[in-house]
Amino acid sequence: MKQQINILIEKDDSGYIAYCSEIEGYKVTAKSLDIVVNNLKTTIANYLQAPATPSDKEADKPIWEIAQDLMEDVTEDEKSKLPKDGAQQHDHYIYGTPKINS
Repeated sequence: MKQQINILIEKDDSGYIAYCSEIEGYKVTAKSLDIVVNNLKTTIANYLQAPATPSDKEADKPIWEIAQDLMEDVTEDEKSKLPKDGAQQHDHYIYGTPKINS
């Protein structure tokens, strides 16, 4: 998978400054361009290898799709042990109160 990363390298009186807009808060300063480039390579490699946080992937998903994704790994045996009365008896399952007969 190809991914584009924007890098800005500036030269000033004290040396070089590098910014990468995709990596929040990232800034490298060094007197040598070689050092800046090496630091950029290392940081970008680490950034690309880091797994995306679930909130990034799931931010646009409706809650029912998130629930479906979570239930994909649940076996049929485990599903058969889940309460059949849903939220009707939630106090019993959460707080241990006696079941309500309906």
